[in-house]
Amino acid sequence: MVEMLFHRMKHRYLYTTLLSNFESLVKGTDFYLIESNIYIPHSALKGATPEEIITGSWTKEKNRTKRENSSGKTIKD
Repeated sequence: MVEMLFHRMKHRYLYTTLLSNFESLVKGTDFYLIESNIYIPHSALKGATPEEIITGSWTKEKNRTKRENSSGKTIKD
């Protein structure tokens, strides 16, 4: 899972952003890691974010709501 995180960070952020100095690299990396852990759902976690899994706030209902919102369809389990 760590390898995928680094791959995505490089290809979705570091390779597409102009980084003029070390400080901008650190800020950009911090930004991406926060986004990845708090806001970006992960398919390996069945649509949950790592924070939702760690805090135990992920539920089947939350998963259903996210899938419905992203597809515009009602999904039955």
